[in-house]
Amino acid sequence: MDAGLAAVLGATVGAIGSGVAAFATGWWASRQTQRQLDGQQAAAREQLRFEHLKERREPRSRAYSDFISHIEQLSVDAHAALHALLADDTSAVDAFEASLSGWRNQLNRLLSRVCLEGPQEIVHPASQAYRNALDFSHRVSLNSLYSRRESVEQVVALVDEQFNLISENLDIPLEIFIDDARQILDDHGTPESH
Repeated sequence: MDAGLAAVLGATVGAIGSGVAAFATGWWASRQTQRQLDGQQAAAREQLRFEHLKERREPRSRAYSDFISHIEQLSVDAHAALHALLADDTSAVDAFEASLSGWRNQLNRLLSRVCLEGPQEIVHPASQAYRNALDFSHRVSLNSLYSRRESVEQVVALVDEQFNLISENLDIPLEIFIDDARQILDDHGTPESH
């Protein structure tokens, strides 16, 4: 083999080796850059999610607390009306029953606000609390009208039954709604919080 051919062959092998090394280095750098880009995109998505949840938290909190307060007020007013019923204070019972229509209208508006503020996970517990409160508002009205025509013993029995209904129909579904609302409001947009 003459020296010229050996030089060409050596240069070719050297070029191929350099090319393979350059390709491997480029490929490795490209993978690293892609991983870096993926990590930055994930961080940006998490930051956007955090900002979105932060913006949504205050209106949701107001909607949830207004809804909760309204249902709790029915419980307070119903207890007061039932005590008035025991004391034969028909004017207080009549005032309570007269307020129920307006209370129901406001409850409809508050449920709409809760559902609009979302997220979807809160709609079912809110709807359940709403249905139970609405059902209770109709039942307490009818029972208090009926119970005034009964004997004192029957009135006491009906009042006891109403207190139990308050617990079953208002307090329990409301507690479930409160727990779900708290979880939603506690979500800070980080992977650990959801």
